[in-house]
Amino acid sequence: MVTNSSIKNKISMRNNKPQVSSDLNLKIYILERDNGIKDKRIRKELEKLIEKRFYTILKKTHRRQADIFGFGQQFQNALSYHELKDWRDEYYPKLKVNFKVYANME
Repeated sequence: MVTNSSIKNKISMRNNKPQVSSDLNLKIYILERDNGIKDKRIRKELEKLIEKRFYTILKKTHRRQADIFGFGQQFQNALSYHELKDWRDEYYPKLKVNFKVYANME
């Protein structure tokens, strides 16, 4: 069970391509587990699973040019108004995201 979460995004532009570094911090509480399964294994598998699902969704949204995570909003101060108007067509397809999950157990 996730008891708390926070995300920190850092944006940058490199060679006129937007980049986002996102760190998702989760506090989790394990209600049940199989015998012999260590906390570290649970944490690592959960982090890997969430990261994989995020990248799968991001790939689909790139194809559809649908910024469902609101990354364009993060670039309001980095791009001019005219550049933001072209976010979905010009910048979003080139967006690179480094997404990392950190799970901590209570």
